[in-house]
Amino acid sequence: MDMRKWEILGIIGVVAVLLVLPAAVWGYQGYREAQEGPGMGARPDSIGAPKGDPVSGYLVYDNKCSACHGKDAEGSAAAPDIRNMVIGAQFVYAWILDPLSVTSAATMPKVPLTEREAADVTAFVMGYRDGTAPAIVAAAQKAASPATAAPAVQSAPGASGGNAAKGKAVFTSKTCSACHGQNGHGTAAAPGVVGVSGAAVQKQVRTPSGKMPAYGTNQISDTDMADLIAFLETLK
Repeated sequence: MDMRKWEILGIIGVVAVLLVLPAAVWGYQGYREAQEGPGMGARPDSIGAPKGDPVSGYLVYDNKCSACHGKDAEGSAAAPDIRNMVIGAQFVYAWILDPLSVTSAATMPKVPLTEREAADVTAFVMGYRDGTAPAIVAAAQKAASPATAAPAVQSAPGASGGNAAKGKAVFTSKTCSACHGQNGHGTAAAPGVVGVSGAAVQKQVRTPSGKMPAYGTNQISDTDMADLIAFLETLK
């Protein structure tokens, strides 16, 4: 009788371990992924991180993320160094899609990326942790060599006479709208730009004050600048 009792207790113990262990592992992962700062413990719904293309991810990162996080992900006054993160790919993917879905304490704006682009950027960023990032960057730069890259846009003679429709595309593609708002009225991350003079816009873009990163002519050409200013002049 005593032996039967211990057998039953043993079975109950095994079942309890099987039930508790997944929760413990999940909780520990959440703890590890929360080490980047306060408020990070809030986890999104179960979003898997789809397999992305790291080479394509670098090209998206270079165009839409490097202005704040740095050309080599080394960080800046506007955003942290992301080369040695301890968080997992699932967390990075969810964060890139919508930081506020991860934690209400997020200060990074939601960057307009597709799920595919987010997966690609995640694959690239995780390359810093496993040491493959340099090879990824080299492959991406080779793929975008002058032989295959789009022709360079000629500089405009000045910061006037731009194309407002093209300027709207610049405002969106360079993620200006993510911080300054779709209609330029500002967000918690950055002030509004409605009514700001063209000269002030150009100065702030090239040699910014505060946390805004600088955009050189390799990121926003003089032609793009003129178009951007023309677009901003239409906002009310």
